[in-house]
Amino acid sequence: MGLVLEGEGYEVVTAPNGKEALRLLQGGLRPSLVLLDLMMPVMSGWELREQMLRDPSMAAIPTIVITGDTRATQRTAQLQAAACIAKPFEISDLLAAVAEAAPRAEA
Repeated sequence: MGLVLEGEGYEVVTAPNGKEALRLLQGGLRPSLVLLDLMMPVMSGWELREQMLRDPSMAAIPTIVITGDTRATQRTAQLQAAACIAKPFEISDLLAAVAEAAPRAEA
């Protein structure tokens, strides 16, 4: 997924788990968008987004939730996500959601 986004001109920063992603955000990283898998090790995507919502500067970052749990898509409204994408998904659907949530500035 990261390679596809880089190929489309996006700068990508990844974290192996929710705890590391939170550490990056608390350290000042302010991405234009967060792609959030709900099922991550160490700290789940649910927990990460809840932590993000407690901090206004992190809460403002558009977040696209990605999940393989069809039941979870009904609960994602509480995460205030810009979009929810169910796995498996088409790359074109991901790119469309990313473009809508975090449009790139024209150079």
